[in-house]
Amino acid sequence: MYPEVKRHRFLNNIPGFKRRIDPTRGSQPFRLTDLPDDVLIAVLFQCRIDEIFALRGTCSIFRNVFSTYSVHIIPSVARCTFPGSKLLLEPPTAPSEYNLTWLKERIPLQLATILVDKHRLIFEEQPMGPRVGIAAEDALGTVFRSRVANGWRVLGRLSIISSDIYKLDAQDILSMSNKKATWLMVHTSRYEAEVVRLREELVLQRRLQSIETISMHEAEDYIMMFMLLSGAWRVGKRPRQLSTVASVSKKDPTWPFDFGHGIDAPRMIRKGESWVTWFILRQGPRLFWEQWWSLPSEAPETTDHVRDLAIKTFFSPLRPEDHVTHHQTEFSDPHEELHILQCTCAEPVQRALQEKCSVSARTLHLHYQSIYDQSRRERLVRIGAMASAAALEEPDPTMLSVPFFISFSAHEPAKRAQGQVDAFTCADSIQSAFVQRHS
Repeated sequence: MYPEVKRHRFLNNIPGFKRRIDPTRGSQPFRLTDLPDDVLIAVLFQCRIDEIFALRGTCSIFRNVFSTYSVHIIPSVARCTFPGSKLLLEPPTAPSEYNLTWLKERIPLQLATILVDKHRLIFEEQPMGPRVGIAAEDALGTVFRSRVANGWRVLGRLSIISSDIYKLDAQDILSMSNKKATWLMVHTSRYEAEVVRLREELVLQRRLQSIETISMHEAEDYIMMFMLLSGAWRVGKRPRQLSTVASVSKKDPTWPFDFGHGIDAPRMIRKGESWVTWFILRQGPRLFWEQWWSLPSEAPETTDHVRDLAIKTFFSPLRPEDHVTHHQTEFSDPHEELHILQCTCAEPVQRALQEKCSVSARTLHLHYQSIYDQSRRERLVRIGAMASAAALEEPDPTMLSVPFFISFSAHEPAKRAQGQVDAFTCADSIQSAFVQRHS
C-alpha cells in the first residue's frame, strides 16, 4: 500500500489538478514524483505570489522545478497576481533578471501604487472636495511610486527586527540585556513584566541602530509613505471604498487605542504618539498587503482585516465578550502599562527617522502634494480639461476592488437619564502618563 500523500491546500484550488482516482491504486492520489515537470510547471503558471512562496517553503519538488524554470514561471505568476497591470509588469532589461528578487519587489511597488492612487479619496469629505490622485497606470507617477515603495521597504526592515526579537525566549532576552534571571525568577510577576520591558527596549535599540545606517533619502521616503498611510485610518462615517463588493451593513467599533477617540488619529500615528504606530511597526507591510491585495476581495472579513487584527492585538488577553465593554461604554485600558511602554518605544523610531531627513515633515508634505499638482497640470495639457475631469471620476480598473480604509465609528457619548451627556473617561491616564514620559 502506498502511504497517504499530503497535498498542499493550494493544489485543490487549481483547475485541472483535483484529486484523481488511479485504478491501479484505488483511491490514492497521484504522487508529485509521478508527474512530469511540464505538469508541475503548468500548476505553477496558475499560482499567485503568496502561493508560490508557500509552495516553495513546503514542497521540495515544486521548489526545485521553480528554481529550474523560474525565468518562464515568474512572468506568469506576476500576471496572475496583478491582472490588468502594465507598468508594474514591465519586463526587466534582461530575461535572466526574472528571479525571485524581482518577484518580491512587486509587493512594495504594488503597495505604493495603491497608496498613491487612493490618496485622492482621503480628502473626499473635505470642503474643497476630493483631490486628484495619480492613477495606477499613469506613467507620470512612476518616480513618486518608487519613492513610496522604498518607504515600504524601510518599514519592512524595521518590522523584521521586532519579529526576530519576538522569536527569542525569555532567557535569551535577559542574557542579551545583561540581566540576572535568578532573582527575577523568584518574583513571577516582576519577571514577566521585566521580560516584556526588556524585549521592547531591545527592539527599539536595534531599530535605532538600523536607522543610523539608512540614507537621508530613505528616511524621507519612509516619512512620505507614512504620511500617506496614516490617512487610511478613518474615524467617523465609513468612506466610499469604490469597491465592486457590497458593503456589509454593520456598525464599526469605536476607536479604542488612544485618548481622544481617534479624532486626531492620522497625526498621532505619523508622530508615533498612538499605539497604532507600534502596531504598524510590529506588523510591517504584510498586513496591508493582505487586506489591499492578497486576501479575496469578495470576502466580507477582508475589508476590515487590518482593523480587526489591531483590535485583537490590543485586547489580546481579554475574553472576546469583554471587548464590547471597552469599545462602547466607559473606556478603561486593560493593559495601560504595556500600551504606554509600546507607545514610548514607537515614538523614538518616528522621531529618529524625521531627524534623519534633510527637511521638515511639513516640507515633505508640501513636496508630495506638489507632485500631485504637477501630475494634474500635465494631465490637463496631455488630454484636455474635459477628459481629465472624466478620468478623475472613473476609478482605475486595477484599483477598483481595493478595500483601502481602516474604518472606525465616531464616539457617541451615552446620555444620562436627566438628558446630560456623559463624557468618556477614555484613558486619560494614558494621556497623562504619555505626556510625563515626554516632558
